[in-house]
Amino acid sequence: MDIPANTLAAMRAIVVGGAGAMGRVAAWDLARSPGVEQVTIADLDGDRAAAVAERMGRGSAASVRGVAADVGSDGLAGVLGGHDVCIASVAYRLNPLIASACLDAGCHYVDLGGLFHVALRTLELGPRFDRAGLTGVTCMGGSPGITNLLAVVGARALDRVHAVHVRLGSSDPSIEGVPLPIPYSLETLLDEFSLPAQAYRNGGFAEVPALGEPEVVRFPPPIGRRTAYTTLHSEVATLPHAFPDAREVTFKIAFEPGFVEKFTLLAAIGLASGEPIVAGRQVVRPRDVLIALGRGLPQPEGVEDIECLRVVLEGERAGKSATVTAEALVRPNHEAGIGAGGLDTGVPPSIVAQMIVAGEVRGPGMFAPEEAVDPDRFFARLAERGMTYRVRTA
Repeated sequence: MDIPANTLAAMRAIVVGGAGAMGRVAAWDLARSPGVEQVTIADLDGDRAAAVAERMGRGSAASVRGVAADVGSDGLAGVLGGHDVCIASVAYRLNPLIASACLDAGCHYVDLGGLFHVALRTLELGPRFDRAGLTGVTCMGGSPGITNLLAVVGARALDRVHAVHVRLGSSDPSIEGVPLPIPYSLETLLDEFSLPAQAYRNGGFAEVPALGEPEVVRFPPPIGRRTAYTTLHSEVATLPHAFPDAREVTFKIAFEPGFVEKFTLLAAIGLASGEPIVAGRQVVRPRDVLIALGRGLPQPEGVEDIECLRVVLEGERAGKSATVTAEALVRPNHEAGIGAGGLDTGVPPSIVAQMIVAGEVRGPGMFAPEEAVDPDRFFARLAERGMTYRVRTA
């Protein structure tokens, strides 16, 4: 199934971490987009990258290949060389390393987010990208990413924005009975459940405990009524700059209740910790042990998950208080065998990578989505992939 998109001339893209759950979706979308000539899937495990490339290349007009790549090595820039754009789909702490390698290789850059602190570090590379004539967009997945641009379109219905509240809800029946579901990077999940979060209030950032400030949210069916919790996220880091009149920016997420219980327990007993401990005669990090064990755990094969990406903006319109809700309800692509979480996380960086190469994104420099990406063009291409949004005012 070809995906309509902007016309490109022989675009060459590389997805670092392309053999992972989200990276392979980005590669799938790239390989089926007109004008994309070559897609390279780079992974620490070269054999795994080659196997994924073979699957992603079936039915694609693009050439799809797999290569071995070590993000921590000096040779990464050499792997990136010859590509127009790189998508980083790795453990988020590695994003600045890949962005720096893009500078050395002379290619544009997109990533899926950096959980607040790393997002800000990645944005600090802006002057170097500007001088190099390159464009980078950080935090361009589903949340952050789609949510940032929902905030932009929702704000059009207001004269002033006083508050931005991002709420993410999901339903995934396939995780029932799975010992430890790992829908995306386990390291990212552990950080979300254990690291202090942030909220923006009254002109500054305020620390919130992980899973703090629980709030009952009514999402559309089949998600329904869920408790959402504050976790560390990138929207809080960047949206205050886009809406300087905002007194508050918050992020909360509602997982399946059983999922929350399992990860809360892991964090409570210390298995999310990165601090070394002595176990017998060995010094280990509990987190490293859990991540190693996680690689061998069975994972749900279903693609019945549903995700709701919601942004609620409070502000003024015509001198009166008003509330605007911008929301995308994402369903799985059964034909492609990709769940909603994979689609709304893996497809946006592919779209924006293509927009960068086509000259449709503000640049050069390094930007958050709300600073650089035309939301109308972006959402038009997202709709071509079956993902739409709506805006309502109260």
